[in-house]
Amino acid sequence: MHDGSLWLEESIPITEMLIHRITRLPHSGENPAMSLRRKDREHALAEAMKEKFKLVKKSIGYAITSIYHPAVKVVTQILVRKVMRKCHADEVSAILIALAIQCTKGVQFNWVRYLCGEFLMNYREV
Repeated sequence: MHDGSLWLEESIPITEMLIHRITRLPHSGENPAMSLRRKDREHALAEAMKEKFKLVKKSIGYAITSIYHPAVKVVTQILVRKVMRKCHADEVSAILIALAIQCTKGVQFNWVRYLCGEFLMNYREV
């Protein structure tokens, strides 16, 4: 990898379409990064969700194992293990759980755009 491209005999730019072709994740809908950046909503959202989903507070987030709703729990686990790189495997923020809830309700997010943005941001930080 060099200059934001893969090198496989030639330079292949890392784009949203390349990520979509590799992962088959959705590439339409709202960019989930917009929701994840709304840290000002975190406290109010967490308070509302604690009772509804019986969330248990851990050191830096909420225990995924405490989510009693099976679909929300599974989607949260998938997001943490397969999509989100900056989360712990067993505890997440209330905002991420809120995204998982929306996914279970059929809201489409552009996970390809999110991953591409994260990749390019991390590439620039190196």
